[in-house]
Amino acid sequence: MAFLSVRFGLFEVGSVVLVRAVTPVHVGVGRAGGVVDLPVQRDVYGFPACGSSGVKGAVRASLGDDRRVEAVFGPWVEGGGGDEGYYAGAFNVLDLRLLFFPVRSLRGVYAFVTCPLLLRVFMDYLEAAGSLDADVSGLMDCVKELLGADVGEGDVLVESDVFTVNGKVVLNEEFVLTPRRNDGGLSEFRKVLMLGDAYSGRLMVVCDDVALGLVERSVQRVPRLKLEPGAKKVARGALWVEENVPADTVFHTVFMYSRPRGKGADGLSDAVSVREFVEGHFESRGYYLVIGGNETVGRGLVKLTFIGGVKVGGGRVAKSS
Repeated sequence: MAFLSVRFGLFEVGSVVLVRAVTPVHVGVGRAGGVVDLPVQRDVYGFPACGSSGVKGAVRASLGDDRRVEAVFGPWVEGGGGDEGYYAGAFNVLDLRLLFFPVRSLRGVYAFVTCPLLLRVFMDYLEAAGSLDADVSGLMDCVKELLGADVGEGDVLVESDVFTVNGKVVLNEEFVLTPRRNDGGLSEFRKVLMLGDAYSGRLMVVCDDVALGLVERSVQRVPRLKLEPGAKKVARGALWVEENVPADTVFHTVFMYSRPRGKGADGLSDAVSVREFVEGHFESRGYYLVIGGNETVGRGLVKLTFIGGVKVGGGRVAKSS
């Protein structure tokens, strides 16, 4: 596939990044007035998401006090703009968008589900990454094949028959769907995404309406409380319900890079070297990142997979977790 020669501002190269939740993740939007006091962020369609600023801040924090961080991310100055020392950073990231989410199954215990709407959003991100020199043509071919499958409201595309009971697939105790085998397309998609053995044979595609219903029944709603100091009883007004995105949910995003413009770049001369600095950092620490809130109670640990090296002649290979 030929991509338009497009630059996103000053950004020249990019990588598609899968973000898999290792623990439940709480990327909140503050307090709400409904049954759930602390809901998670959602995109305009109602699917869980995470804003780009939260991801960028987490990436910056993970890099520690390396002197090159300020050159890559821009100066950290309180009180807003107006200072002549300000300059744009050399790293940008798109919002985290949902790709696969785990659902309960009457047989096979659990599956990982996506839908045409989520796949189309993924395709948009792939096109953006392709314009930034990422080699994503094979991945785009997989998405196109799945989008052409035309999933009906009562259908589910399955990778295997492990979930079938009496000719039906029952998800989240409520959705009874007719399976249609698509083992070739889903298997190839899983392999190109470099998803691990835990996802083997478990990918599914359902229609958009069913997907949104499944997500609402898969998001974890956890009651929490705060105890009074020195007494084993709940503090007054300290009982609340918060949402978490479950472990093994898979999001995606695009990391974008430009040449650094600040002082202290120390050998980071162009966009490619900035990318190697950021992604090399994750390679050295096992591709882990903490996003969202409640990290002190075991929330927010995710693992990154960088998909699609630069195009032929770019000298980079894909990095996998």
